Amino acid sequence: PKQFLLCRKHREIELGTNLDLMNQISGLGSGIVKSALVAAGVPESEMNARIKDATELRFAGNMELTYAERRYLANAQQYAGLAVTGTSYHSSIPSGEKGLMEELQKQLFINTVASVGNVDKDILNTFIRQ
Repeated sequence: PKQFLLCRKHREIELGTNLDLMNQISGLGSGIVKSALVAAGVPESEMNARIKDATELRFAGNMELTYAERRYLANAQQYAGLAVTGTSYHSSIPSGEKGLMEELQKQLFINTVASVGNVDKDILNTFIRQ
């Protein structure tokens, strides 16, 4: 049993190394294709939309989003050299002098209109930030 486990572990390591190499090779090829498409004027958002459409078609029989569908979409986006859905975070905190000034102007506008116009602050805030 010990030899079997060692052989199995060795095989898993070997497969993992081969898969990593295959990912790098496919990433290189898809990076070249993506660069050519971007140079031809195709925006990344359009490429991402087509990948999502293809994923939805592939899993059209499912009534709800499954782990397999999310994994398939993430792999397809990664192979295409695009940002993988759900792995990025955008902060709502303003950054830089310009962002801070815009935020202060919005708050001042919301507070002024809410106090003068007898308008709910939350509704006005939602409307301004759309």
